[in-house]
Amino acid sequence: MLILIGGGLPDTWTDVINHLPAGVKARPVMGELEKLLDREEIRRVDIVAHGPGALVACDFAATQPHRVSRLVLVDPVLPDERALRLLPGFLLGGRKKELIDATSTTLARLNDIAAEVTVLGSSRQAQRVADLLKVPAQPGGADYRVDPVGFIDEVRGPLGL
Repeated sequence: MLILIGGGLPDTWTDVINHLPAGVKARPVMGELEKLLDREEIRRVDIVAHGPGALVACDFAATQPHRVSRLVLVDPVLPDERALRLLPGFLLGGRKKELIDATSTTLARLNDIAAEVTVLGSSRQAQRVADLLKVPAQPGGADYRVDPVGFIDEVRGPLGL
C-alpha cells in the first residue's frame, strides 16, 4: 500500500493515483494514519510525502518503524523551530505552541526512522531535510498537483515500481 501525504486535500492526488502502474494500491491521507491502517488491517506501507507532508510522514515512520518499509520525501519541508517561534501566533491559527512542540518532537525522533529513506528535490529545504536524515538528496521534486506523471516517474525508482 502506498500512502500519499501532502499539503492539499486528498482529491488533489487523483491524477497521481490514476497514473500509477497497474496493481499498485494508493491512498491519500489526511488525519490519523495509524487509525486508517488499523481499520484497513494494513501492516506495512510505503509512504510518499510531498512538501509539508514530510513532517507527518517522518513522525509516523519514527514512531511506527515496524509499519513503514520505504519513505520517499519529495521536495520536503520540515519547519524550523526557531523560525516558528518568530512567527506571530495568529498566523498559525492559535496553534503555535502545538506546532512548535510537534516539530521539536519529530526532529528529535528522526534517528529512529528505520525505513529506507529517499529525499527528492534540489531546494535548500530538501537538502536540509536530507542532511537531518543523513541521506543524500537526489534530483527531483516534481509537484504532484502540476505534473502527476513526472511525480510518479520520480518516485517509481525509490519505490521499486
